[in-house]
Amino acid sequence: MGTTPTPLRILVVGLDWDDPAFAALRDQGHWVARAEEALEGYDLIMGPRCWRLIPEHMEFLPLALKEARAYARAARPKVTKKKEKKRGTTEA
Repeated sequence: MGTTPTPLRILVVGLDWDDPAFAALRDQGHWVARAEEALEGYDLIMGPRCWRLIPEHMEFLPLALKEARAYARAARPKVTKKKEKKRGTTEA
């Protein structure tokens, strides 16, 4: 596989760092980092971009990557000011 034009930043917590799936992601140009033991001691890690991936569910890694790519490449909505209608004044 080649390199990706939009690399993802992936943090691995509590999974086998030497798994071929993570090696393939690094080879594609993604930034894959291993969390230190400080994060592994928690029972719950929360955040807007957290995915639960246990070793038994490694088959769902492609789905997690697809969703992460969609989020990373999503067009952010433009903030536009609403134009006020000009009202004509009529005098009697």
